Amino acid sequence: MSEAAFSPELFEAHIGSMFRVTDAGSPLTLVLDRLEFGPSSPRQVQYALFFRAKGDAPLSQRTYHLDHQTLGEMDLFLVPVGRVESQTEYQACFSHLAAPSEFQKS
Repeated sequence: MSEAAFSPELFEAHIGSMFRVTDAGSPLTLVLDRLEFGPSSPRQVQYALFFRAKGDAPLSQRTYHLDHQTLGEMDLFLVPVGRVESQTEYQACFSHLAAPSEFQKS
């Protein structure tokens, strides 16, 4: 999947679905838990994806190759941000220019 194709709407439709990490050494499945918007402007969109995974040994902060049944393959920079019950939570942040058609006129 091209990075240019990433959008909040794309991922929002897949909240609750599984993403398989294919280059972590041992098999690991992440579940997309939620999407949160950050400070945005009329020309820039910022959002973060939050994933959860079972296991006591969290992945280190780096880019991982993920595979999703519908979205296909993608590389995301994941950061472990904490524990929620028996799961590790990971965050992937995005910041990109809005499409020209989305620009608000001043």
